[in-house]
Amino acid sequence: MTLRTALLSLLVLATLAACGGGPQVEGPFIASFRAEPGHLSPAEPIELIAEFSGGSGRIEPEVGAVQPGARVRVGPFASGMTYRLVVSDGVRSVERELGISLQYRHRLQSIPASAAARVDHSAAVLPDGKVLIFGGRSPTFTGWTTSEVFDPTTLASASTAEKSFTGSGSTVDAAKQVGTLVGERAKGAGVETVVFDRGGFKYHGRVAAIADGAREAGLTL
Repeated sequence: MTLRTALLSLLVLATLAACGGGPQVEGPFIASFRAEPGHLSPAEPIELIAEFSGGSGRIEPEVGAVQPGARVRVGPFASGMTYRLVVSDGVRSVERELGISLQYRHRLQSIPASAAARVDHSAAVLPDGKVLIFGGRSPTFTGWTTSEVFDPTTLASASTAEKSFTGSGSTVDAAKQVGTLVGERAKGAGVETVVFDRGGFKYHGRVAAIADGAREAGLTL
């Protein structure tokens, strides 16, 4: 290598060092894609944050176009979710997936043992978080003929055993009164539409009566 060639090489290296040294990232690039908090909790939303450059970004499903560093609120959800960030410059594209689990067991709490405990029952979750419970049996195999609305936040419930019910707990009439009570309380909370899950039971008798009572109270099922 001649002295001239050596000097030219040193000049090139010095120029690269002055420009930051080494090659620059070109094209679509994802620096990070995360959620805050890092997991889903019942009835709580989360925020998605995407850091990227070199193209336009979008988050799938349902979110759509996003800007670098923007915080996008999603949820709440009833199960875990997987999102995909796609960054494209029109020619090339890169993507990254983000799986977010639903965690709830740390929020469970024990409640005192109750003589009204039931198993093998059917239940319908209402939009306000309350639960309609009907059918089933006790742990000692006594069949339950009452139905109730349970509020997990207050541990309070309303059932066909309440004084406000005029019929026998085992009758279709009493089941209809439960449906009416559900409808009235749901309407009072601003709920207009619910999903009625029969839990595998046929739609007749007390099951149908609960739905009829809720409809007569103004709910859409």
